[in-house]
Amino acid sequence: LKAPHQKYFATDGKQVCGVTTILNALAKEALYDWYPRVEREGIKAHVLGMVDKEILDGKVPAATVARAFSSLPVWEKSGKPKWFGIETKDAAADLGTIAHARIEAWLHGTTLDPSGLDEALYAASLAPLERFQEWWGGEGLELVSSEEQLVHPELRYGGTIDFVARDRDGKLVLGDIKTTKANRDWPYPTVIAQVAAYGALWDAHHSKEGGEDWVERVVVVRVGKTPEDLGQQ
Repeated sequence: LKAPHQKYFATDGKQVCGVTTILNALAKEALYDWYPRVEREGIKAHVLGMVDKEILDGKVPAATVARAFSSLPVWEKSGKPKWFGIETKDAAADLGTIAHARIEAWLHGTTLDPSGLDEALYAASLAPLERFQEWWGGEGLELVSSEEQLVHPELRYGGTIDFVARDRDGKLVLGDIKTTKANRDWPYPTVIAQVAAYGALWDAHHSKEGGEDWVERVVVVRVGKTPEDLGQQ
């Protein structure tokens, strides 16, 4: 979980940007409302957890309330401030990483070793794993490649493709797995751009137009994070 982000190098040895790094230049509109809402909820939960009803009713000096606010983790004077939104985002990212790893292990006929992983996150990752397994079985896919890291020889960008598989008709399907929550704006423009870039990346390395290794279909499988989330593609 703490490993550095993947680095990509062209054949001449020079480092190139990855697809997700390039797409960071595009605005993620779903986060505009999310960050301030999480901060408000975090501050409220923290203060209410430290200050009882008498303080809120004004029966305790305001200085006591001020001390409760001053102890907020986002306002620590030492070290880098840790915002509630960042903590929540990091936890979600860790869950997504574990879910991806469990799915990859399953695709290769094995099981992810939970040693050293947060027990709660490992348990929570079962829901997205089972949702992906159900989707995969329904599609009748056969794995060709997973987590393959490539660099485009002409456009000079890198990417790690979640999986490529053959469908019932023998056609290649390139897929990306997302643990994103359901949202009315799904799929986001960045998601569409990402898988389009991965498709071009695969074809640049493996395919000739009209050949058996040409990607016929690109899919994004949103498996969510909770049992209640039905997922979508």
